[in-house]
Amino acid sequence: MSSRSKFGRNPHLYHSVEILSPPELKVLYKIVDQSEELCTIYQSGSKTHLSEDMPDILTTGSLYRELNDGEEKAMSSTSFNEYINHLKSLRLIDTHKYNLSTRGRVMEIVLRHEIRDVKAACEYYLGDDNDSQPEACP
Repeated sequence: MSSRSKFGRNPHLYHSVEILSPPELKVLYKIVDQSEELCTIYQSGSKTHLSEDMPDILTTGSLYRELNDGEEKAMSSTSFNEYINHLKSLRLIDTHKYNLSTRGRVMEIVLRHEIRDVKAACEYYLGDDNDSQPEACP
């Protein structure tokens, strides 16, 4: 299979994902997973984006907790922040900072590409280890 047919309309995406380290790829895949969950919530109409306290956005804090869930310091906060900055520098994600009256400052994470495209790129380099992940939003 030629790289042109595999990468389709997103060669930048595939080449950016290709240079990620395994921990960075894990962080990116978790961002995809969390973004899919939020997409499902929005499509069901059960929450409104940018509500007063923004509980329905993907933040660096919630992502860090999710990555370390059940594991004792699986990833240090310094390493996590370096991975987020690298994903930003590769133009795979954007971040937006918000000040909330109830929670202080939060940083939202937003994918710069379609969820299904990033998921396909991650799975291409991860192999078949993530077959149990939910379907991508259209």
